Amino acid sequence: MNLELKIFSPKELLRKLTDPLSREELSPPHGTQFVIVDLGRDHLAIPIHLLPNCPVIGLNKDKRKIREDSVDCYATKSDLELILTSISSRPTPSAILVHVLRQSIHNDIPSALVLESMAYGSLQKSSDFQKWLNQRDKIIPQSSNSDPVISSRCDEHLTIQLNRPEKHNALNQLMRDQLCEILQLPLIDLSIANVKVVGAGKSFCSGGDLDEFGLAGDAGEVHLTRTSRSPAQLFNSLAPKMTAEVHGACIGAGIELTAFCKKIISTEDAFFQLPEIGFGLIPGSGGTASLTRRIGRYDTALLALTGRTISADKALDLGLVDEIRSG
Repeated sequence: MNLELKIFSPKELLRKLTDPLSREELSPPHGTQFVIVDLGRDHLAIPIHLLPNCPVIGLNKDKRKIREDSVDCYATKSDLELILTSISSRPTPSAILVHVLRQSIHNDIPSALVLESMAYGSLQKSSDFQKWLNQRDKIIPQSSNSDPVISSRCDEHLTIQLNRPEKHNALNQLMRDQLCEILQLPLIDLSIANVKVVGAGKSFCSGGDLDEFGLAGDAGEVHLTRTSRSPAQLFNSLAPKMTAEVHGACIGAGIELTAFCKKIISTEDAFFQLPEIGFGLIPGSGGTASLTRRIGRYDTALLALTGRTISADKALDLGLVDEIRSG
């Protein structure tokens, strides 16, 4: 850890945050990409509405003494460097992420999803995202003759299969539209008691289809489409009936959507990641609403800010999945 880093005590930070001019300095446009707070130095809580316009990282967590509103996530000294490096590489989306998470947890899920979409849409026009688009590998379009989502019903059970195995079930526009269409059935037909979601091939879902990234037109129109044709809203509405069986890659949308489900069953080989900050974006498939309610705001922020990959065992420890099955 860099010994020259400024580490605040809660009292020092609160003093700075209650001075309007000093508070304004604590944001990426003014050169501050993050704030580190030593929570072991005193026990003063900082209200969430006073937190600055950048991620606040807490050290020396003691849940018996520290009110959790005081920070955006916690870090041990061993993983602090990874967190700070990740934030420094993408300070603006990192700051917007924690803004959204702070508000999301205090809103109902439909409102939280609208907030996420607006923030995601603004970042699609950001310099960080445009830089990532310009640096990525050349896109080679691929076509498929199969339906990207298929479903089958047996009595009161409906099974939905993501069916783009050649793309690790990456979520594209057609898959989104078909998924929304199929999910209307259990909303209308109340005799369907259980909805199971699975993925074909080697992965459950590798996230949004990167081939379609950067194709969005008018940001306002895209936001309205995203919120009116929203798999996340449908997963949330049907959550008590839904089980997801995941395997292989569960990246981005692959865990953001399933986190709404009442139960997630994972294979031992599954792995999980929120990579969007690295693209200059934030989770945009409902993750800021679903994961915060499954694993909390602090672990959600840590996963998203670092983009780290976690195993099925770690996901089980966090509560991101409910069960691991072999095979």
